[in-house]
Amino acid sequence: MPIAELFLGAFLQVLLERLASRELLNFARREGIDKLLKKWEGMLISINLVLDDAEDGQLAGNVGVKLWLENLRNLAYDIEDLLDEFTTKSAKDESKAKPRASKACLLLPSCGFILNPCAFMFDCKMRSKIEEMDGRLKNLITQKDILKLREANGNQSADHRQHKPLPTTSVPEYFVSRKDEKGEILELLTRGGR
Repeated sequence: MPIAELFLGAFLQVLLERLASRELLNFARREGIDKLLKKWEGMLISINLVLDDAEDGQLAGNVGVKLWLENLRNLAYDIEDLLDEFTTKSAKDESKAKPRASKACLLLPSCGFILNPCAFMFDCKMRSKIEEMDGRLKNLITQKDILKLREANGNQSADHRQHKPLPTTSVPEYFVSRKDEKGEILELLTRGGR
């Protein structure tokens, strides 16, 4: 697998771990997007399972697969940015809620967030980004199916690797040493200085 796809696979694993983190899940529940993020997690798992096949398609020169991988890479970066925004907003919400915890706010936990116009604008902006990411993710899943990318399971991967030529580091039989040429060059250099 080329370095880029190896990196992309590792990056998707990090995104999956972040989507499953307790802090993000708590924030998602408060914002009412927990089901959506769970759906994203499933979609990213499905995409992650076809990376080997996508890499083979790209190596075979399939332009559609190459474009799909580029779109996936861009979306993964954008999702990471969105998760960073969630983390930042969650931390801000928690820091604002703690000092202002009045009896009314304890009874109505969302009262501090609804009355703040900046928070409302942020929520609208965030929801717009969420909808955009969701659409792009659904599009990647549709394209994955159109491109007929197959999910690799343990047996397929092992069989598939057997048919792939392994990179070789052995020296071919026709390899000619440059030892004699090196000696001649050194002799010429040492004679030339005299």
